[in-house]
Amino acid sequence: MNDAPLSVVLPVFNGERYVAKTIDSILAQSYANFEFLILDDGSYDCTPAILAAYAQRDPRIRLLRHENRGVGLTLNRALTEARGRFIGLIGADDIATPDRFAKQIQYLEEHPQCVLVGSYLRIIDADDRPIGLRKYPTTDREIRKRMLLYNPVGGPCMAYRRDDAIAAGGYTSRFWTCEDYDFFLRLAKRGKIANLPEPLVSYRLHQGATKATSTLRQLRDTLATKRAAYHEYGYRQSLSARAVGVAQQAMTYAPPRMIYWLFAKLAVGREHE
Repeated sequence: MNDAPLSVVLPVFNGERYVAKTIDSILAQSYANFEFLILDDGSYDCTPAILAAYAQRDPRIRLLRHENRGVGLTLNRALTEARGRFIGLIGADDIATPDRFAKQIQYLEEHPQCVLVGSYLRIIDADDRPIGLRKYPTTDREIRKRMLLYNPVGGPCMAYRRDDAIAAGGYTSRFWTCEDYDFFLRLAKRGKIANLPEPLVSYRLHQGATKATSTLRQLRDTLATKRAAYHEYGYRQSLSARAVGVAQQAMTYAPPRMIYWLFAKLAVGREHE
């Protein structure tokens, strides 16, 4: 599948519990012309055996493995290795709807000025039960109004143009838990952003996820990412963004469990419009 226009990218580290469901959701896509880059970031559980079994079953899968580097450097390797014009991301514990890439690739093809398209997220729990819907602004104008308040594009539902991603500098390892937010802010300098107004990915909230295990680190990385946006990427800080930043800074003094509880409540119970 060297001429496939889409490279689906799945970074995984110790994902034995959920990664098979993620892979199944990609292999079942109605848009079938893709290569599937699975990057094992040094897993030491049963993940390598699961991935190897899938790679033997489907020729679209390209399985790459390296010592643990973190998500940012792993995604940079994916950009280097990818052969498609478009990149579609999926998290190792998330599930894509069967028509996800058909809709996102069609949108990118029909809107050449758009460099990235996301979607809403269906929130599910550890047992696949729906527990919420996370909406995002859909138009470029509305996304830009909110992009320094919070990340208005869900990381596991991103689809974007590979050339623009490389030109924007790819991913960074500076912000270990916010590589997607930092990448989005730099990529947004190159063109328009959109979200499709429907949930094309089920995003899993569970106690083993990064947001649960590294809550305080992620909050601090978010603040550092915003500082880079103002001081390095040329964004201007609005009064509302300043207020949100002050509130987030205050939250860094709260217990991590309280921070995660608040995040989970917002992710499940609040619909960003």
